[in-house]
Amino acid sequence: MDMKKGTRCNNLHYNYDLAECDWLLKHGGVKPIGCGKHDKTGNPYIVFLVNKRYKELESLYRQDL
Repeated sequence: MDMKKGTRCNNLHYNYDLAECDWLLKHGGVKPIGCGKHDKTGNPYIVFLVNKRYKELESLYRQDL
């Protein structure tokens, strides 16, 4: 998976696309559970709990591009 968009691990999604993160948070129903910075690249990310609403919004965001 493209690291710019994020990495999935079980029900967690490490999202490196901050514009997408902002859009998801503004549309509600997603659960950010943490944030951090990649050890090697220094790129910031937000960790989301993946649920049905997250998947729906992620799909809508990609359609809007």
